[in-house]
This record gives sequence, structure tokens and C-alpha cells, in this order.
Amino acid sequence: FITNNSNKRRADFLSELESKGIEFTGRTEDEKLGMMISASYTTARYLQSQGLRSPFVITSDTGLLEELRLAGVTQYFATVDDQGATHPHFRTESMRAVEPDIADIIQAHAEVDSIVMGWDVGL
Repeated sequence: FITNNSNKRRADFLSELESKGIEFTGRTEDEKLGMMISASYTTARYLQSQGLRSPFVITSDTGLLEELRLAGVTQYFATVDDQGATHPHFRTESMRAVEPDIADIIQAHAEVDSIVMGWDVGL
């Protein structure tokens, strides 16, 4: 099962498929997760493999952040917090190119070593 949706963890997609009657008879949880490929998982594993630990993450949900944490990428700066609330810098006006400018916000976070653009319903 493959999706380009970055708003959920693989475990969330697995639960959703099972709730719709998809059966994974005889498979362990790890085997079932191994059958799931998502944008959030792939991105997290790529950053991990490249040694990138401090991405700036643009997203409107927590799935991408959760996959990053599972991959050991924990020093991110994101447009939402770990509970999914929009960071104050990224409320409506700033996401529409009104002050503060996103480039200025990134520049204020010198630790950022990459930029990840997930699905953000606010853009």
C-alpha cells in the first residue's frame, strides 16, 4: 500500500485499512507496517540516512512529525506543534506572504539543515 499523503503515520494508514475490512491474516504488526509506504515515512527515513536532524517542516498535521521522531529526527522546527496546533508564526497571514516572512523565520533558526514540504491544508 503506497500513498503520497504525509499527514498520517504508517500505523494510522494500517488502522484505516483494517477498519475498512482489509485483512493481513497471519502477519505481525511489523510485517504489516512493512507493507505500508507513505510520504511521511519515506521522508523521515531519507533524512535519517543523510544525517539531517534539524529540518524545517511545513505541514498541517502530525503524521510527518511522528514519523520523523520514529526515525530519530527530533530537532525539527515545524509549522505545527506535536499536538497539531499551528505555531503562532504560521497563522493565516504569515502563510500568505505577509509579515513575518517565512525566510526570516528560517533564518532565525540557524540549526535548520533541510526544508521538508508536507501537505499543508492552509496553503
